[in-house]
Amino acid sequence: MTRRTTQGSPDATTAPGRPRAPGRWPDTGTPDEIGARYAALMRERARRVLVLQSIRASLQEQPSVRAVTACARRWVADVFRIAEDVAKSKRESRQ
Repeated sequence: MTRRTTQGSPDATTAPGRPRAPGRWPDTGTPDEIGARYAALMRERARRVLVLQSIRASLQEQPSVRAVTACARRWVADVFRIAEDVAKSKRESRQ
């Protein structure tokens, strides 16, 4: 039976696959692995910022409040349509 520390996290010495001495930080990988993960995270963040700025610019071009909300609904519908297509292709490739 594993002991639980505060807030329900598994005890450091009994965490499966990550045994470590109490009081030590978990092993996060080599500096190269950390750098690669950080670079991937920053690429994803930059992509997200660019997309959101593009959507904001599109919304700011609208002449009225009603036009802004209608444009936002179209953006949402387009994103959901793309998500459905991607999910469908992933389901098909898994089979």
